[in-house]
Amino acid sequence: MNLKNTDIAILSLIDVKRSHPSKIARDLGKDRRTIHRHLTPLEAEGLVEGQYSQDKGRPMIMKQYSLTSKGRQALKTVKQTR
Repeated sequence: MNLKNTDIAILSLIDVKRSHPSKIARDLGKDRRTIHRHLTPLEAEGLVEGQYSQDKGRPMIMKQYSLTSKGRQALKTVKQTR
């Protein structure tokens, strides 16, 4: 998979702490729909995984994303080549 700058930013962010798309969008200064468009192929490639959970203090269940071992390796590779 050819990772774009936004993909790399998302992977780097959720490598530190799992997060939901709205928070990722806020942290990166992007639109939530843009984040979803990047997360879908990242999840299909097995670089991230989403799990539904309830965030602290929030009444709704949200999908939280975290990096997989394959995603960590891809991020490490990208950082070494830059």
